[in-house]
Formats: sequence, structure tokens, C-alpha cells
Amino acid sequence: MTSPTAPPAPGDERSARRARWLLVFVLACLALAISVITSHL
Repeated sequence: MTSPTAPPAPGDERSARRARWLLVFVLACLALAISVITSHL
């Protein structure tokens, strides 16, 4: 999903957004792993 208006610094904005989504993805995987482990205990 790309916005029609380009940000002032596309490279920095893209890297920041990717880092933020990567953090969200890692947290989601961690929460899923914890729920699976606790359900198997």
C-alpha cells in the first residue's frame, strides 16, 4: 500500500516503516509462541 503523495525522504520513511512492521511481526510471533508453549504445558 503506497500513498499517492511521496514522503520528503522516501528511503528513510521506507526503512522506518519496515523496521516498525518488523518489530510488530516479531512481537506477534513471540506472543504466538508464548501462547502455544503455555497451552502445551
